[in-house]
Amino acid sequence: IVVPNGLPDMRGSVPEITAAPGTPLTILFCGVLIPSKGVGVLLNAFQRIVSQGANVRLELMGKWGDPTFQHDIGTFVEDHGLGDRVRFLGVKRDQEKWAHFAGCDIFCFPSYFEAESFGLVLAEAMQFAKPVVTTDWRGIPSVAEDGVNGFTVPIKDPGAVADKLMRLVNDPGLRQRMGLEGRRIFEERFTLERFRRNMENALASVHEK
Repeated sequence: IVVPNGLPDMRGSVPEITAAPGTPLTILFCGVLIPSKGVGVLLNAFQRIVSQGANVRLELMGKWGDPTFQHDIGTFVEDHGLGDRVRFLGVKRDQEKWAHFAGCDIFCFPSYFEAESFGLVLAEAMQFAKPVVTTDWRGIPSVAEDGVNGFTVPIKDPGAVADKLMRLVNDPGLRQRMGLEGRRIFEERFTLERFRRNMENALASVHEK
């Protein structure tokens, strides 16, 4: 019996302020900043869409897992002239964390982490009606439905990530539709109340057997 994780619904606890016409769109990543969470893949994809003229900025929220990797990423940002577009937010909690989810336009999580399971951060983005770009990896497709609430791409493929990000950047209607689908899926499957009901039903079914 599989019972998906659930989250308290934080939408409405912070203002949702997304990009106004003509201002940069914000792409958000949340997770430990290590290679297998797709941080390097995301930076590579981000550089590609910037070179194609996308008016975007990137926020990465989480702690660094390796000082050598931190240095390498910093060098990449500097070498490609992305310093004014990329922000490393560090660890954020509670309302401050939710404010970044509520304020982004696209959530990107190109993970290939060996022990990736549910992809909780995807559900966190979906509760704020944000479209997602992520990977077809481990348990992630149980949360992100390709072509429905966002896009899933092969792992370690910055070109594919860039392509899907660019589609969302160029199509505000698509961003809105996929974001609303994500919100619908969150309400149906991933709220804390749904988790509790699913656990009760699972335990009752086992008891009956």
